[in-house]
Amino acid sequence: MQSTNGVLMNRRKLIRKHALIIDHRTKLKEKDRILTLVCDDGTQRQAIAKGALKPGGRFAGVCEFAHEADFLLAEGTSLDIVQEAVSICPHKTLRELPDAFAAACVVCELARYTTFPDLPNPFMFNICSRALSLCETINSYTVLLALVVAYTFKVLAHEGYRPILSSCIYCGEADIAYFSATSGGSICTSCAHDIDGLSEITPSEVQFLEFMLGSVFDKIIHTDYDPKIMYNLGLLAHQWAATHLDVRLRAFEFFLQI
Repeated sequence: MQSTNGVLMNRRKLIRKHALIIDHRTKLKEKDRILTLVCDDGTQRQAIAKGALKPGGRFAGVCEFAHEADFLLAEGTSLDIVQEAVSICPHKTLRELPDAFAAACVVCELARYTTFPDLPNPFMFNICSRALSLCETINSYTVLLALVVAYTFKVLAHEGYRPILSSCIYCGEADIAYFSATSGGSICTSCAHDIDGLSEITPSEVQFLEFMLGSVFDKIIHTDYDPKIMYNLGLLAHQWAATHLDVRLRAFEFFLQI
């Protein structure tokens, strides 16, 4: 006669998912981990990887941060259970390069807050996977920051939060001087009075943001950037994401302090 646990396991539906691990920090008991996955259909799932913290365990090498793999999951009500995991792309280089790892943490942090269990959205998986792959190839902090800025604004724009950049959001004036995340984008000097939380923005920075929103990653990472301009854009990207997602983005905060 099967154990109660065995009966429950046999009743679970088995599903295969090609997915990225975007968080693996939650421990369960001594040797298990709870993984947060973004599947290739764009849905987010959480699954228990039993024995993932056990040295030499069958999931020890696969259940790492940013690892892309094919998973066989026993479907649960709130948590799935990993039955098999076959590596596709480990993104191993990310864990060897501190700046690239920090950038990847931002990418995955944003993915956690912009993917949902019951909302298929393949774009989110594709852009996350591509950004992580590019992080491995970049050895410049400024270019990594450009990638993170582009990823942030592209993802938020896809979610419906696209900033108005070319003119003042209040009067349509083309000569803008400020940026407001709460108001939705660029603001001219005349309309800036009595508005809190404004950040200064230059015409060059506006042009770079428009370029990033309209260009593919491969073109973005092969463009020359002024470090100061890119850092300012990094601050705006963080402000934009934190405001519209209404969360504290700790990985993003750390990345901006490197």
